[in-house]
Amino acid sequence: MSTVRLATYNIHKFVGADGKRNVTRILDVIRALDADIVGIQEFVVDTAIPHAPGGFAAHSTNGTQGVPGAEEFAAAAGYRVVQQKMRRANGQYQRNLLLTRAAPRLVRLIDLVCEGMEPRGAICAEMEEGGQRFRVVTTHLGLAPWARKRQFETMLRDGAWRDRLPLALLGDFNASIPFGPVDRRLRRAFPGHARPASFPARWPIVAPDRIVVDPASAVRSLRAYREAPANIASDHLPLVADIVFS
Repeated sequence: MSTVRLATYNIHKFVGADGKRNVTRILDVIRALDADIVGIQEFVVDTAIPHAPGGFAAHSTNGTQGVPGAEEFAAAAGYRVVQQKMRRANGQYQRNLLLTRAAPRLVRLIDLVCEGMEPRGAICAEMEEGGQRFRVVTTHLGLAPWARKRQFETMLRDGAWRDRLPLALLGDFNASIPFGPVDRRLRRAFPGHARPASFPARWPIVAPDRIVVDPASAVRSLRAYREAPANIASDHLPLVADIVFS
């Protein structure tokens, strides 16, 4: 048997509920999760700054902080990183990240772009922990219901069930409506999966973020991580799940 801890976290461009950009407290939350694999959404680099011992230096005097590159950020959290860069209409790059302690065996980047919509994608990685191979897919789906449905089907077709490996999907699915198209598809593909509320972080009432696993029997625990500073570091709470593959 092999136990794996998975997490997913929409870090909201490092901007917290107090309106301040703070890289350090996002790193504190990720370290506290103590996960083997973490999917990160809304990683946006504004200003690359050199890493300094003891944390990241502020680049302004108003309480905000500069954002390091993905490799530097992952290293500060204690991980390797796979990144997927997506160019937004304003020219800024937004990234999906997959943070892993062990090196992935294989990686695929899946394009989920829908015409006229903000670019989206998914990272698909084949992992091995304790001799058990499994596949993990992390994503951030779009805001429009029709786009989410198309993106979800593409993600499953192109990246997930291509063989008999155990599968974990994690990320921000933007599926807050229990009977929306993505949730209906999730119930068919992952019957009985839990939906812990993760948004908004201070008073979570909806569940846009998900960790779903096939086989469902592998999930030993799944919860929203509420401990400080997670309740203020982003507008989403992270989810964390302990998975036991046998």
